[in-house]
Amino acid sequence: MLLTCIWSSLGESGADGESNSRQDEHLVHGLVPEVDRPVCDRTGISPMILIMLSQDADLAGFSDQLLGAAKGTHRAAGAVLFRSGQRPAWMYYVRAGEAVMQRVTSAGAPVILQRASQGFIAEASLASARYHCEGVCRSECDLLAFPLSALREAIDQDEGTRWAWIGLLSAQARAQRARIERQSLKTIRQRLAHLILAEGSEKNGYRIPGTRIQLAAELGVTPEALYRCLADLQAQGQLSIEAAA
Repeated sequence: MLLTCIWSSLGESGADGESNSRQDEHLVHGLVPEVDRPVCDRTGISPMILIMLSQDADLAGFSDQLLGAAKGTHRAAGAVLFRSGQRPAWMYYVRAGEAVMQRVTSAGAPVILQRASQGFIAEASLASARYHCEGVCRSECDLLAFPLSALREAIDQDEGTRWAWIGLLSAQARAQRARIERQSLKTIRQRLAHLILAEGSEKNGYRIPGTRIQLAAELGVTPEALYRCLADLQAQGQLSIEAAA
C-alpha cells in the first residue's frame, strides 16, 4: 500500500484510528531529503556482477572475486534461512522482500531481533561458531548467499571489501539506534512519523514488506490501535493510502 503523509501535521498531536488489514507491501512517502549513494563504475567484470552493482549499491565496494562467489536464491514467505544451533556457512543479503532474525519465547511468541530488507542479516555469524537465533523470510525474498569463507578471506585481503563491510555494519548500528529511539516514543502517530522520517525518502518512499499487522509489530503497537490511527490520519487529511504498484 502507498501511504502519503503530510509531515507538518503528522508529527503533531497523537491520534489513533481504524483501517482494514490487507496484504501487499507498503510505500510510505513524505517530505524527506533523499540521500544519494555512490555507485562504483567498474569495467572488465562479468555481466552478473554488473547487474548486482547496478541494483545493490551497498555491494559496490566488494571485490569482484567475492561478488562472483555469491549465489542467487529465491525463498518463499515463511522459509527458514537458518536455525538456532546450526553452524553458519553463508552470509545472506536480502535483495528484495524482508527477512527477520528472531527468537521464540518460552510462551511460544517470536521476538524480532533484526529485520533486513536490501541488506545483510545476522552479520555477527561471520565470527560465530553457532547461530543463537533463527532467520526467517517474512515475505517472499530474493537473496544473495555469500560463502562465509569467501567473505572472511575478502575482508582479510581486500581493503575495499573491508571498508565496505565496516560501512555496512555502521549503517546497521545507526538503524538499530533509530529503532530503539522509535520505541521510546509514546504515541503511534509519533512512531509512524519517526519510521518514515528515519528510513524513507521523498522520491522513492519507504517500502514496508508485509501486512499492516506486521507494521504494527514493527512499531510495537497492537494492530487494532494502528488501524484506528491510520483511519484517523486519513480522515484528517494527513495520510492517504493506496495499493502499491
